[in-house]
Amino acid sequence: MQVVNLFDITFSAAGPDGARASRASRSGYRLYQAMRHGTKFNPTTVWLDASIAVLDAAAAYCRYRQAREITLALEADCNRLRHLLENELTMMGLQLDKIWMEEDARQSLLEQHLVANRDAASHLQQKIVTNRELMESILFHLENLRKTQGNTTQKFLALESASHQLMRAHLGCILYEISA
Repeated sequence: MQVVNLFDITFSAAGPDGARASRASRSGYRLYQAMRHGTKFNPTTVWLDASIAVLDAAAAYCRYRQAREITLALEADCNRLRHLLENELTMMGLQLDKIWMEEDARQSLLEQHLVANRDAASHLQQKIVTNRELMESILFHLENLRKTQGNTTQKFLALESASHQLMRAHLGCILYEISA
């Protein structure tokens, strides 16, 4: 690939060494002097000057063709990069659409899990409330039995111990629900 300085905006019609400009000004000055004084032209000089001008034109055309080849290569490279950029944008758009679809799927799955967890939590809460009412009823009956009969038998003490374990388990469930 050829490298061209994009910021080189200076262009010299006289060429890099300025010889063309000096020849053109010399020829113009001679032509002016000849017209002014009415002198004759030397045909060899005119022919030599014309041939130098033709060689300058040929060299300028060669430089033009070289610059045109560079320009065509740069335009082809630009078109290739433009096409590559369009393809990359299309691919990134497709990837973005895929990401959004995956995000929507994850969000709907998360919502389903939240609804299921909410239902399970409300069901657990209802069970805890029912168990608490049952435990309060058992404790109330045990207290009434103690007051009325004064039972201190092994079965009564085992029942009382089991009711205390039930109360601890119930409190543990409540604490677990609060911490979760």
